[in-house]
Amino acid sequence: MFSKILMVAAVTLGAAACVGDVPDGVDTNPNPNPKGDGSTEAQLAKKSYDDNVYSIVSSNCGGCHNAALATPTNPAFVGESKETGYNQIVGFSQLIGTWTNESAGVYSIPQIAAHAGVTPYTQEQKDAIAAWLSLEATARAGGNPNPNPNEETPGAASARLTKAFQECMALADFTAEQAPTRMANQQSGEGSCDKCHQSGQGAMIANAATNPDLLPMFPLLKSNAYFLSTFYTVNVGTKPYAITFNDAVFIRVATRKFPHQDHPNFSTTGNNAAGLNAMRAFMTKTLARLDANGNCPTPQQ
Repeated sequence: MFSKILMVAAVTLGAAACVGDVPDGVDTNPNPNPKGDGSTEAQLAKKSYDDNVYSIVSSNCGGCHNAALATPTNPAFVGESKETGYNQIVGFSQLIGTWTNESAGVYSIPQIAAHAGVTPYTQEQKDAIAAWLSLEATARAGGNPNPNPNEETPGAASARLTKAFQECMALADFTAEQAPTRMANQQSGEGSCDKCHQSGQGAMIANAATNPDLLPMFPLLKSNAYFLSTFYTVNVGTKPYAITFNDAVFIRVATRKFPHQDHPNFSTTGNNAAGLNAMRAFMTKTLARLDANGNCPTPQQ
């Protein structure tokens, strides 16, 4: 099963980009910086990316994902220069996740699969990206989130809540909501979601596991935070931190905002959004299994 997870992850960013976005005046980041981009914390985070991370992303990913090479199948998250690189990458939610190593595709993809032949990061490169993500998490918590060294950081909270949510995900709930079938069959202007996303293209998995060679949705979401964050994200902008449904991303894809202008329209609410509604209902059942602190006291299968 794990080998199938790697196979799915390996094709994710090389396939049709169906989640994430480049800013066009609307903040698509689920964890915006409440103090504004001019804050000291935000400036430090941006400087970290500009000075230490842009060159890594550009050299490792620029061959396919540079803005000058943008195509519907290669999301352009690498800016053409350091001056444009930061704004380019932070607009793609699947690349930055919730600013943790586990959720950010920019950190995790080269680690979990030989993606498009890219050489895995060196330890020095991983450390540089991790340091940048940590600064971003701090900025989006509105400054120094840890005046008390014993207090949980936003990044740690995000990783913990994501893991706890996965632990409390129950296959019985997923099946009861008919989530895999309804998500696979949700219609767009060009047919059902599983037409393009049955193998996890664009970091979005939608299949009913009718093909024995495909990894079913549930085990992938339960084991892989990168794919889980397409549907569910941790809001660390305000306390108490909590898992929420990733409505903003689906709305922007459904309304064909750049770089999804080639993606067909689809409904995100109402009777024509049976798949997304099932995923929301599944989230509600999963959250009900968590305790008051967001931990999972009784892990599910």
